[in-house]
Amino acid sequence: VYVLSGGNYSVLQPVVDSAALYEADRKLAQGIMLFAQGQAKAARGLFSNIDPRLLDVSLVGPFALARASLYIGKDDAEAISLLDEARLSSPHTAIEEAAARREISILVSTGNSDRATMLLADYVRRFGKSIYAWKLFRDFSEAAAKRNDLDGKSVVDRLVATTATADQKVKAELFLDMAGEALLHGRLA
Repeated sequence: VYVLSGGNYSVLQPVVDSAALYEADRKLAQGIMLFAQGQAKAARGLFSNIDPRLLDVSLVGPFALARASLYIGKDDAEAISLLDEARLSSPHTAIEEAAARREISILVSTGNSDRATMLLADYVRRFGKSIYAWKLFRDFSEAAAKRNDLDGKSVVDRLVATTATADQKVKAELFLDMAGEALLHGRLA
C-alpha cells in the first residue's frame, strides 16, 4: 500500500529477494516495484494474472487503481472494470475518488455518456470539494463539448436533477465550465 501510494519502491526489494515467501507474493512485490519505477509494460505482464479481489483486503483498492492505470488508453474495458473494483473496495476514500475521476474520463471518451454523467453526478455530490474536482470538471466539460450525444438540454437537466443535494458552489463551477466549453465549440443547446 505504501509503494502504491507513492512511497519508495526500494522497501520491497527484501520481499522480492526473499526465498521464504511464496512465488506469487514475490511476483506481486516485483510488479509493484516495476509499476513504481514507471515500467508499465513489465508491470502489466506480472499483474495480468492477479485478481485484485484475491489480495489482502487492504491491497484491493490501491492495487486495482494502480493496475487500471496500466490499461487506460490500451484496453479501456479492462481499465473500467479495475476502476470499478477500486471504487467498490475502497468506499469513501481517496482511492474511490481517484478511481471515479479516471473512470468518468474513460466513459466519456468511449461514448458511454449515460454512465459517465451518472458517475459525475455522484462525484459532484460526494467529492465535489476535492482539490482535484476542478480538473475533472474542466476535462469533462471539454470532452462533453466535443460529443454530439452530450449536447442538449436533457444532459443539463439530468445533471441538475441528480445533483440537487450537492453544494451550490460546486455545481456552479461544473456548470460554468460546461457552458464555457460548449460556447467555445459552438454548442448553444
